[in-house]
Amino acid sequence: MSRVSPVRLVAVLTLFSAINIGCASFGGGLLPKVKEFPTRSDATKPSVKLTLQFKQFMNDAPLTVFRGSVENDWKKKLAKTLSESGYFASVAEDTANPDITIDANVKDDGHGSMGMAIVTGLTLYLVPSFSTDSFVFDAKVTSPHVDKTWAIHLEDFVTQWQQLFLIPVMPFKMAPVVASGVQKNLLRNVVVEFDKQGILDAVASAPDAPDTTPSGASPAP
Repeated sequence: MSRVSPVRLVAVLTLFSAINIGCASFGGGLLPKVKEFPTRSDATKPSVKLTLQFKQFMNDAPLTVFRGSVENDWKKKLAKTLSESGYFASVAEDTANPDITIDANVKDDGHGSMGMAIVTGLTLYLVPSFSTDSFVFDAKVTSPHVDKTWAIHLEDFVTQWQQLFLIPVMPFKMAPVVASGVQKNLLRNVVVEFDKQGILDAVASAPDAPDTTPSGASPAP
């Protein structure tokens, strides 16, 4: 009986894995689903200055590849979410004399075992393995009109499982789609925190707050 060379065995395993990777991702569900933003009765809309810094880790080791582009992506998504809420007159990094300043930090904390991933591949995905990406959002919110600082802390995660039996659910649980959904919901929860913590009410009712009522709108009584 002829022996199979290690090189050929690795090639076969690689080919089989490429065809039959059973990867499925699942959101952590730590945050409530935000489909619609709470309705606000007042018509005032403050301006926002936004800064955001992003850090990424894998098994506690910092990663710097593509950090700048990922940071810009998070910043754009947050600015878009804030704007879409309808709560703010403007959101930009270079806002002059803003009514609200948001200094945000986002950490992508990944954990996984390379050893278990290798075992999964060598067993043709019969033995499962998984990795987890935790998204941690922290922000300091200040306003020149209010002598107070607010803190926003939110986090959620995505777990990616690798196993042969997950192939049927793969098309519905693809990692990029699931991760994007978790991130989007996290940022929508950031907006909810502005309403929940009374940040907008405090700024709008401050004695020296500027008139931020949109043109054509009537101030709330």
